[in-house]
Amino acid sequence: MSKPGDFAAVRKDIVALLHQPEYDDGSAGPVLVRLAWHSSGTYDAETDTGGSNGAGMRYEAEGGDPANAGLQHARVFLEPVKEKHSWITYADLWTLAGVVAIEEMGGPSIEWKAGRTDYVDDSKLPPRGRLPDGAKGADHIRHIFYRMGFSDQEIVALSGAHNLGRCHSDRSGFHGAWVNNPTRFSNQYFRLLASLDWREKTLENGVKQFVHVDEDLDEELMMLPTDMALLSDPHFAQWVKRYAEDKELFFADFAKVFAKLVELGIKRDASGKITNADNERGRYRAAPKKSARPGKPADAVVDTTIPEETVLPFLHANMAHDLPQLMFQTSALASGFCQALLLALDIIELRHPPGVVVTTSGIQKFYSNGLDLEHANATPGFFRDSLYRLWRRFLTYPMPTVALLNGHAFAGALMLALMHDYRIQNPHRGYLCLNELELGVPLRPPMSSVFRQKLSPHTYRTLVLEAKRYKALEALKEGIVDGLGGIEEVLAFVEEGGLVKKAGGVYGLLKEEMWRETVEYLDGWEEEQERDGKVQGRREKEKVEGERRVKGWETGTKAKL
Repeated sequence: MSKPGDFAAVRKDIVALLHQPEYDDGSAGPVLVRLAWHSSGTYDAETDTGGSNGAGMRYEAEGGDPANAGLQHARVFLEPVKEKHSWITYADLWTLAGVVAIEEMGGPSIEWKAGRTDYVDDSKLPPRGRLPDGAKGADHIRHIFYRMGFSDQEIVALSGAHNLGRCHSDRSGFHGAWVNNPTRFSNQYFRLLASLDWREKTLENGVKQFVHVDEDLDEELMMLPTDMALLSDPHFAQWVKRYAEDKELFFADFAKVFAKLVELGIKRDASGKITNADNERGRYRAAPKKSARPGKPADAVVDTTIPEETVLPFLHANMAHDLPQLMFQTSALASGFCQALLLALDIIELRHPPGVVVTTSGIQKFYSNGLDLEHANATPGFFRDSLYRLWRRFLTYPMPTVALLNGHAFAGALMLALMHDYRIQNPHRGYLCLNELELGVPLRPPMSSVFRQKLSPHTYRTLVLEAKRYKALEALKEGIVDGLGGIEEVLAFVEEGGLVKKAGGVYGLLKEEMWRETVEYLDGWEEEQERDGKVQGRREKEKVEGERRVKGWETGTKAKL
């Protein structure tokens, strides 16, 4: 481990990881630049929110934003650096990595200053929708970048980052590289944009982009609608022309504007020291390291070998009542968490006398931060081998289970709680909510089934279609929770119900029959995938037929609504 403040050592290790033969064009550089840009480009000057401080992409609310799809690769590439230099904050590491990558790929030297802090929770995350949409035009570009405080000239200069990397249809929907050598920083993007003939092309997924086919090289290059807007708008176009003709001017302007970008949201005193105090109340400036498994997330496999030291923190014996209490030390439902908790449940069943299992969180604000969508989508078999397996284990566990909801429980966190037999909620902190409507994420069959089976139709509808946030008293009234309080109230609830005596015997079998519908959905992973395909196909067909009827009505035919 280096000494705190040894950024030269950090730079050296960033340079060492840039060569990634199996990733894109053999370099991690372009995706590191995108990480620095997206972690900074959420800034809103009017409200002074967002920006490069905080490293908010560590949380699903920002990391799971579709605009950030694929950036888990960049973050995982940097994890070995974080492990080696644990003193550096993620916010500093991500922005520094972008600067180093640009310089190493032949770009200009960019001023970079340290001192950013990492958020202790997701309470200060900016709303989604602040990053640009490549499918839109000049007005949208100005709306996004003016909000951050950039001028037309700076917008065009920043767009020169499209000299690097490529688009992926499974992330942004677009596909291809802007330039012939997407790992070398230059002004080729502007030269190609201004000089080549670009024709509109509709991809198989329905997304429209612009392409130029180089017949000599048998290579297709692409431009986004936002790129073409730089040509069609005269105020933007003058800078496209100047940068196409003058590489040195572009490099100088890009260095200035990228340095400005990674400082968005940062306040410094006269000496250059950051005065933002977001994390001082959390008693740390650098967030603890995340995954210890570097590499390409798409190739990840579930590690079912959980060492004992990972499981033991889950187990806390309450000796007065002999109740195993599983206290989470993480806030997101990812593979490691699920596998460790599964093993803890096995240990309790096989090495402890029958009793009652209580789960809660060591993080005051959250019972759980919900499903890590980024990890779930990048990890083969995550739902089948980890999440659904854990939910099924709780739903049919041969002992009574109680979820002590010490704080917020949104989405996947609330689903986990519903897999328990009973729920006790902190009356002073936290909301219960299914916010998939706000996230734009559909509910999978077992996710909806458990609410349909355990709650009233009215409460189920309100949770799903209104994304209502329930406070403790409301949750108790609606039957979402069975009581209010903390661990003492849980122990009293267990004692009053004689729950310890209920454990063992046919307890698990009774639950398996009671919740048969949800259990069958949890077991039917293949059927779920087949069903999803059919549903998607049917909805697409309905949309096409609806469009045909509406067009007939609009043209004055006899078609009726």
